[in-house]
Amino acid sequence: MNTLEQKIFELGNPVASNLGYVIVDVKVFGKEKIILQIFLEKEDLTSVSIDDCAKFSREFAVLMDVNNLIEQRYILEVSSAGIDRKLAKLSDFQRFVGSNVAIKTKLPINGQKAFKGKLNKIVDTSLEILTEQGSIDIHIDFIDKANLDILKDLFKNPDSDKKNNKTKHKKGKKEEKNAK
Repeated sequence: MNTLEQKIFELGNPVASNLGYVIVDVKVFGKEKIILQIFLEKEDLTSVSIDDCAKFSREFAVLMDVNNLIEQRYILEVSSAGIDRKLAKLSDFQRFVGSNVAIKTKLPINGQKAFKGKLNKIVDTSLEILTEQGSIDIHIDFIDKANLDILKDLFKNPDSDKKNNKTKHKKGKKEEKNAK
């Protein structure tokens, strides 16, 4: 986060905490038209509703105006962290061990900067990711960007049925697929 985003994060944390929320991410962009986005989740991990976002927005907007962190007019957008939730702190990764993640590294590891797979375990500050190519260890300091990759579970590749020796239908004809 840049300095302004960090200041907004620090200003909003007490408001979020008092309401039972956690700020997951803050983004500020635009030049003529400034947009401030704040992404929330509930401390108890239940769904964030539109009413939750509105409640936080009302209380936080007053603080923003009093503290004048953004001098020009801006648009405040508050929303749920979503299914592709950002992972930044070690505690984020610890909480989502066993989940699918998408990670981009600052520098290539084995000639690659983008990794998708299951977050298998964390040892100290190093993550073990199980990818289709095998296991990879990534130190948290080498991560440029990381998100949950929940869609991988929701939209599995239909070819993965081959591995499970299941029957597939193709162009109206039944076709047996054998595991190799």
